[in-house]
Amino acid sequence: MKAGFAVISGPLSGLAFEIPPGEFVIGREKDCQLAVDSPFVARHHCMLLWDGVRLIVRDLRSPSGTWVNLEPIRRNDCILGNGDTVRAGKLVIRITLGNDDT
Repeated sequence: MKAGFAVISGPLSGLAFEIPPGEFVIGREKDCQLAVDSPFVARHHCMLLWDGVRLIVRDLRSPSGTWVNLEPIRRNDCILGNGDTVRAGKLVIRITLGNDDT
């Protein structure tokens, strides 16, 4: 199975990314896998955790929180499904999960 996302709103809108196995951090810092130049995104805002079967998003104690499908996930991990949206500041991404051959 493979995982990815498309940026549907905010900085980097229109770009698509594949999520490699392991941790994928979204934030402003250069050490993030997705570095977003936006004052609305925390230095290390949230993390996507992909094990090849399950994709989880975790808020990294960001001031504005991380939202999945318009719901805040502040103190909890959230399992993501195909088509779910994740918001970090003004950045909104849409998750794509599918078979390797599709």
